[in-house]
Amino acid sequence: MIVHGFYLNWVPPVLFAALVLRKPVVLMPHGALTLYESSKKASKKALFRRVLNPLVVRAVRALAVGSQREAADASALLPHIRSAVCGVGTTLPELPSPHQFNIPLQLLTLGRLAPKKRVDLAVRAVAALIARGVAVRLTVAGVGPERRALGRLADELGVKDEVAFIGEVSGSAKRSAYLSADLFILPSEDENFGIVIAEALAHGLPVIASTNVEAANIAGDGAACLLDYVDEEAIADAAIELSTHDRRVLSATARSAAEERFDWDRVASLWLSLIEGSRAKAR
Repeated sequence: MIVHGFYLNWVPPVLFAALVLRKPVVLMPHGALTLYESSKKASKKALFRRVLNPLVVRAVRALAVGSQREAADASALLPHIRSAVCGVGTTLPELPSPHQFNIPLQLLTLGRLAPKKRVDLAVRAVAALIARGVAVRLTVAGVGPERRALGRLADELGVKDEVAFIGEVSGSAKRSAYLSADLFILPSEDENFGIVIAEALAHGLPVIASTNVEAANIAGDGAACLLDYVDEEAIADAAIELSTHDRRVLSATARSAAEERFDWDRVASLWLSLIEGSRAKAR
């Protein structure tokens, strides 16, 4: 049995049912067991773990996680459960011939508009780039509680005409957003993985991300510009630096990283190994 999630009301009865039915469980917490997420509502989550721990120890054979950092954090909270890095995969679409950078420079951020994503820094980076004489446009794709605040920020900074909020996208609209962009930005405070990074790289899109975004760390420096300290000036510096390179070379490097690290065949093989190992342990 594969269980997705952890701090959810239905998890305890499902684990109990698996125990009664003698079905080994592989649990994928989707970042719920990182130290960052565990610090939110820490008392309630600690109580949940304390109550659930005896059942978890008996029913769960392994945790499937997205990155080494998530594995380390999960092991600190559930030291008796093995953590295995399986990662997350993405589709590798056919791409048109790569092009050079657009004028204005096209930036993209995509995902839930939540405080930890720090999309405000991407908006501020637009103002910083314009102040340096760089023609730029930012597309913000996604919905969430920060949408209105981000719109007000763009207005206050005088860049509302350079920042387009296009809402939630999927299918061909999502593909178009990736293919129309020059650079992808994700300055999050914490991402146990960050599937949009894998998607951007699969579309040949170079990435600017904080070192807190694990998929960007997995991709490596060649495909992702990793920022230890993230503010609007650091993002602007990275955008300008990347725009001096051959866009076609950057695109090829990004796509190669996606093929090597985020191909579904690779991820599926890791999952199969984990599941077979868990079944063998249960016999």
